[in-house]
Amino acid sequence: LENRYASIILKADGDSVRVVAQQNGIVLTSDAEDEYVAGDAQSEINFTIKSNSDVRMQSSASWIRCSMAGENITVTLKENNSGHIRNGWFSYASGNVADTVYVSQADAKDLYGNYKLMGYSNSGSLVYLPATISEAEGENDVTVTCSASGQTWKFNGTFDPVTHRILFANGQYTGEWNVSGYTFYIYICMLSSRTNSFSWNPEYACEAVPQYDAEHEQTLIKLQPVSYANNTSTIDYDSWVFAAFQ
Repeated sequence: LENRYASIILKADGDSVRVVAQQNGIVLTSDAEDEYVAGDAQSEINFTIKSNSDVRMQSSASWIRCSMAGENITVTLKENNSGHIRNGWFSYASGNVADTVYVSQADAKDLYGNYKLMGYSNSGSLVYLPATISEAEGENDVTVTCSASGQTWKFNGTFDPVTHRILFANGQYTGEWNVSGYTFYIYICMLSSRTNSFSWNPEYACEAVPQYDAEHEQTLIKLQPVSYANNTSTIDYDSWVFAAFQ
C-alpha cells in the first residue's frame, strides 16, 4: 500500500556504485462521503477519484448505476417505486485498495402500512400488537395506530429525510381507558428495560431506525437506545411503555 525504497550496490574490481530503487504504492483518494441519503426521486451523486492505477467500480443493485469520466464519478440512483425504504452500496477500488459507500432511498410514504409492535405484557409474556403507520398532518409526520386491551391507541412521529430515522417525542397522550369505574389516561413513555424506570418528560425523544428485510419482504423499525440525565442519575432508555395515570 505504501511506497518502498531499496538500494542496489554494484561492485567490480574494487569499485562500486549505489542505485536507488523506488516502487510506488497504490494511491487512491476520493472526496466521496461514507454514506448518502436520498429521497425516492431519481438523483445523482458526484465526486472525484484520484489514483495512480486503474479504478474499478461496482454496486450492490441495478438501481445504483456508476459511470466514470476521467477522475469524475457519477452515481445515479434510479427512482424508488418499490414502496419501501431501500438500502444499497457502491464501491471503488484500485489494485487491492478499496472503499465502500452506503446509500439509502426513502420518503415518509414508504413507511405507511401494517406492522406488529413487539413487546411484553405486564406479566412478562411476549406480545405482538397489530399496528399501522399512516400519513399525518405534516409533510414528514406519521401516525402510529395500535390495538391493545380492546382499545385503539395513537401516537405520532416525524420522519427525518436527512437521516431516514423516525423521531418519537416522549410523553405523548394516546387516549383514555375506562375500566372498573375508573378512568385512566394513557401516555407512551420511554422505558429502561435494565432498571425498569420510565420517564414522561415531554422534552425527551427517541429515534427509530427503519430497515427493509428483503428476505422476509417486510420493514423492520427498531428503537435506538438513548441516554438522558435526570437530577440524580443518567438513565438509558431502550423501549416504550404504555403508562396509565389517574
